[in-house]
Amino acid sequence: MSRRGAARAIPISLVLAVALLGFLSGHRSGERAEATREISIPGGSLHYPTSSRWRPTAGALALPALGLDERSALAPSGEGSRAALVVGQLPSRSPTVPAPFLAHARERPESHVVYLLSGEAYKYTDLELPGYDGAFTLYTIPSPPTRYTAIVCYAPAAKAREMGECERIAASLTPDLPVVGARLTPDPIYAHAVRVAIEGFDRLRATLRPEMSLAAPIPDRRALALRLAAGAAHAADSIAGQTPPLAVEGPHRTLEESLELTRKAYAHLAAVLARGSAVEYALARTEIDAAEKRVDEALANFGLLGYNST
Repeated sequence: MSRRGAARAIPISLVLAVALLGFLSGHRSGERAEATREISIPGGSLHYPTSSRWRPTAGALALPALGLDERSALAPSGEGSRAALVVGQLPSRSPTVPAPFLAHARERPESHVVYLLSGEAYKYTDLELPGYDGAFTLYTIPSPPTRYTAIVCYAPAAKAREMGECERIAASLTPDLPVVGARLTPDPIYAHAVRVAIEGFDRLRATLRPEMSLAAPIPDRRALALRLAAGAAHAADSIAGQTPPLAVEGPHRTLEESLELTRKAYAHLAAVLARGSAVEYALARTEIDAAEKRVDEALANFGLLGYNST
């Protein structure tokens, strides 16, 4: 498959071709490539070197918090309680770094674009999960439009032998995915367009929201709500007018939808103010808070993909 391979229906699989050079010790240049073993997984197979101590395992940590679909795993000597490599798909619309990792991160994980044998992946290191004292390294590969394939390495410590071996296996993956070959490095032109759209709406919110206090006359608050609805609509239209890089199609769609929800929430508030219902007013403000939280979460996911200026 070329580095610019065309998109096609995704089989939930990864072909795990372990690069012998740099992974297996004691092999001199000029020796024949080592034989590999194969195990079947849903939609494909995994290949690993015959002499490697890593073997298929059903005993890897369950990691239920990550919600991985159709997972497969390798572990040293097939025993996954201490260390393993786990491959699977994250739930639809999951951030590129799943929420359980984010909840226990001291600061937002920094993404690094790394090169697999057939393309690029995002890599995040020094992650933690509740109930596990070891270290995690996460690789994610976009699976458009709204999913990510995840490669999870875990070991007792970030510098443990098993972690190094697992990361070398992960770096040699040949993913059978439609986005292989896509550039994951942030596109500065696209990033600028998103930033301009969001900053414009943020300035409007910062100016008008303080004027919407209960002390303001109802007609004034209604007019402000309509202006904010128009501002959210303008930001959503600006985002919709951009063609996102393939790697950020999912976050782009989520941001656009979140801005549209924000527009609807402000328009609903304006309608409620016209009716003069105090109960409906409180509910409408709650809808606005929820919609704007979704916008913030969508922007945070852009940050996880290296778009830190958005």
